[in-house]
Amino acid sequence: MNYRAYFWTLNILITLLKFFLIFATKSALSAQEAGHWLYSKFISYSYLEMPPLTAYIIKLSTLIFGDNTFALRFPSVVLFFFSSVILYSAAKRLFGEKTAFLSFIIINLIPLFAIPFYLMTTYDSIIIFLWLISFFIFILIIQTNNKNYWYLLGLSCGLSLLSGFGTILIGASVFLFILFSRRHRGWLLRKEPYFAALIVFIAFLPVLFWNIENSWAGFWFEHRINFANSGLILYPKNFFNYLANQFLYIFPLIFLLLWGTLFFCFYKGYFKKNENICLAAFFSVLPLILFNIISLFGINESWTIGAGYFISTIAASFIIILHWKNKIFKTVVIFSFILAFIFSVFFVARVVKKLSPSDIDFDPLKRTNIVYDIYGWEEIGAEIRKIADAYPVKSRPFIFTNDKNIADRLSFVLPEFKVICISPQIDDYDIWQRNIMSLRNKDGLFVSSHLSYFDPRNYKNVFKNYGETIEIPIFIKDDKIRTFFITPSRFFRPQNLDAIYTSSPIEAPKDVYAELLKYDYNIFRFINTTLHFKALDYPMSWITYFDNKGINISFFIIFIICTAILWTNKKQNFWMTFALFVSALIISTLISYTIKITIHRPRPLAVFGPENVKYFYETVYGFSFPSGHTQAAFAMCVFVFMHVRKFWYLYFILCFGVGFERIYVGSHFPSDVLTGAIIGSVSAYIVVKTAEILEEKRIEKAGK
Repeated sequence: MNYRAYFWTLNILITLLKFFLIFATKSALSAQEAGHWLYSKFISYSYLEMPPLTAYIIKLSTLIFGDNTFALRFPSVVLFFFSSVILYSAAKRLFGEKTAFLSFIIINLIPLFAIPFYLMTTYDSIIIFLWLISFFIFILIIQTNNKNYWYLLGLSCGLSLLSGFGTILIGASVFLFILFSRRHRGWLLRKEPYFAALIVFIAFLPVLFWNIENSWAGFWFEHRINFANSGLILYPKNFFNYLANQFLYIFPLIFLLLWGTLFFCFYKGYFKKNENICLAAFFSVLPLILFNIISLFGINESWTIGAGYFISTIAASFIIILHWKNKIFKTVVIFSFILAFIFSVFFVARVVKKLSPSDIDFDPLKRTNIVYDIYGWEEIGAEIRKIADAYPVKSRPFIFTNDKNIADRLSFVLPEFKVICISPQIDDYDIWQRNIMSLRNKDGLFVSSHLSYFDPRNYKNVFKNYGETIEIPIFIKDDKIRTFFITPSRFFRPQNLDAIYTSSPIEAPKDVYAELLKYDYNIFRFINTTLHFKALDYPMSWITYFDNKGINISFFIIFIICTAILWTNKKQNFWMTFALFVSALIISTLISYTIKITIHRPRPLAVFGPENVKYFYETVYGFSFPSGHTQAAFAMCVFVFMHVRKFWYLYFILCFGVGFERIYVGSHFPSDVLTGAIIGSVSAYIVVKTAEILEEKRIEKAGK
């Protein structure tokens, strides 16, 4: 059976069907989609509720297709297509084409990933796509032992963190698998995984800078929403509701099958030493277990856990094929697949028929019903335009609301209006609306709904007076699904807003450089002042005594030790190696000196004054950035480490000891030391690698 041909045919047909449904349903945006679209209108290097990658992808799509629902849903469909390709490829590498094809079938039968549900999001599809990319690259690492794949894994994990913080579990899955695998545990002692971690850190730097600038608002958002007022309180009801939703959307029998096969795979993989089964299990079970546990604290991370279910289909497919001859098992599996398919088709039919809600009561508590979520926005937009048209052209009102979801949706359907959100809830509007004084004395239209009704008069003196509230009911086929309320409000006075409605909880934006400098100073004070004790003072004072006499004693000690190690272990090529050793030292010193005389950063003694710095004999007031002592120590130690690795612990003690000493004695800031370490390490690495490449070319040329 040509599984590959069937896979590509079905994947293309399903993708085309999804594009058809986007046009056929013509539904408004979901709350999540509207919020993500709005992020793309405020392009930044991170956001309060999530990292920036989703906004960038939506921005690219809307630049091509315009601001419409197709543009928002196009990336999801494309990403799901390629996610299926990667899933198939990963399963094929682990268990063969039959398992790969069955995994693809299961993923398209699960209602959570089936056609209607995957049209409603972009954020979710990015997380799953990058999770699968990382999973596939790690399979290549394990199966080929090619060290270069680690750099690709670092890049994919870095991009994953730019889509959602929960993807940190990819790294955890990698680490745990290596830790439990005797065959691959050696990777922990090699440089490639740590370089991959460095790539992840560099990719994540924009999010860190944004959080520094905004008082770490992104990292503390979930804390403020879930724990700020209640502490670490357990919510058993939320946990069981979360499980119940998974039970429904994964589909009951498939849900039980996936969980059952995962535990079976752990047993078979660990005790029977089946590496491929372990791989599928480790990348599935960690998000599944962890995010179900944290749901006890009221946090529901639906799509990071979705990545776990996505990969778990590989393990399930393997077990299904393994036990297919069991008639009872076979019957249950086929029955569950048929029911899941019928459920998905039924839902698609209702979406295409525009979800007639005749069986749904008009109950404000039913907030999660999709009818309330996606329909009625074009209608309320048309009503707002009618009301606004009665105003003079130069005095058109702005729109404001107390509900972020309403603000997001109205921003999409009414792009010509200024829309703001004045609510006590901390959200992205607190950042985007830091300066709304330009709206002073303008008229506004306050919009709320029966789901989050609020009387704008509760804002007290924020407006001079208010008009009569207009009630706008929304119907679908004679069924009332929502009621909107519009209150004309005159003469906005933003200076009268209570602090609870402003961005004050997030504080004013900070200067990133100033904030980093503050951390630099605080770490310096801790090491130089708080950490001082007599046992260290004595040796440190002697080192600075020689430094004060113009003798860099630490340099000479490390130079002699490194030369001795090279002489002992590299006797055949000692003089060539020693010449390269000196070259790395000279190159790094020239780079360090050039930066030092260019930056002109003052030393700690010049910044804080001698009365606030603990120093010994060495009183330096010259340029501080970077640390020459640290640069030289790292250049020497890294160079020798790349030739003779058995003394790695000695190199570590020597170079990190020098860096610590420069801060302890008050001569350098931590950033000086860090930069010196980078310059020395990179210079040594480049010199060694360049020499290796030239030597390989010389040997190759001589061989010809």
